[in-house]
Amino acid sequence: MRKLVLLFVIFASVGMTGCTTPARNNQVSYQWSSGSEQDMLTQVKQAAEHGDADAQFDLGVMYTKGEGVAKVADARKAYAWFRKAAERGHPIAQHLVGEAYLNGIGGVAKDEKRAREWLIKATPGLRTLAEQGNAWARNEAQFRLAINLMCGVPGEPGVAKDEAQAMKWLKKAAAQGDERAQEALNFIKRAGGDVCSN
Repeated sequence: MRKLVLLFVIFASVGMTGCTTPARNNQVSYQWSSGSEQDMLTQVKQAAEHGDADAQFDLGVMYTKGEGVAKVADARKAYAWFRKAAERGHPIAQHLVGEAYLNGIGGVAKDEKRAREWLIKATPGLRTLAEQGNAWARNEAQFRLAINLMCGVPGEPGVAKDEAQAMKWLKKAAAQGDERAQEALNFIKRAGGDVCSN
């Protein structure tokens, strides 16, 4: 499969969402601004345990950063919550699960077949969010979609390598202030060519 010369710290680069997946019609079962950090954590955990994909994703982010749930990051717990969100159709979580399998992080072994499956699942939802999501989700999806398209998934027309589209999405994300996208564009410029190797 692909190996990115661009080395992105996948889990550490995730931000808090408050975002919603397209299927949820922009409804969330908790509010970030309500009450103390402990109240927020309780609300997120309750929603996550009741199957709310956005809350599961947000809990994964909290474990990734060690915010609210622990003093230190816990990649295994983060992966577990991202996986639950991914199974419920959360496209950014699907992308992260694919990257976890691709790189062997979050307590999972490298598995290119599973990585490929999750990256393929993520792409249609990332496209939708990149065009229609709220500001955070749109920006995050633009960046993740660009990464999927930069190298593509061999043999999958829906996730074919498309550097022009990848650059389009990276430039959009960078124009909105995404530092990862700006760094990726600078790296690509310095590399002067193909940043993927098979």
